[in-house]
Amino acid sequence: MNRLTRLVMSSLLFCLLLSACAPAAPPEPTPTPDTGEISGSILDKDGKSLVGLLDDGWVALYCPERNPRTRCLDASYKEMDASELVASICRLGEDNSGKNCLLFYPIGGAARISPDGSYTLMDVPPGQYELVLLIVSSGIMLTVHLTDVGPVQAGQVTRFDFRTK
Repeated sequence: MNRLTRLVMSSLLFCLLLSACAPAAPPEPTPTPDTGEISGSILDKDGKSLVGLLDDGWVALYCPERNPRTRCLDASYKEMDASELVASICRLGEDNSGKNCLLFYPIGGAARISPDGSYTLMDVPPGQYELVLLIVSSGIMLTVHLTDVGPVQAGQVTRFDFRTK
């Protein structure tokens, strides 16, 4: 090896040693969540899934008090036809032009009830909420207003299960 090559190799080795001895950067802090979730299930009186009984089902947030940070239903939903209400729940990321989208799923104030009866409302700001259950079965649409959900706290899952009677 000639002298220039040895000098370059020595410099590279020195740089590598220095970087290996340098203190490691501190780990990135874990971000503190600023929203929570409401999760649960909608079951019959025997604790069984309503699958087969429902054509479709939704759980929607209802805000007893106006909350500008949250997409949720307010008292005016009670004056809406059930089919109009169901039509106002739009899938996030789809072309919703021409629709009157009040709520969105999977985030944005609504959740579809899965075949096993479970649901999860994600990205819910801390606060006190109620739920509106929207059921479509054999062409009949029904809304049920559910209270006593409990408070939502950041980083926490609020569990709320509902059983039909």
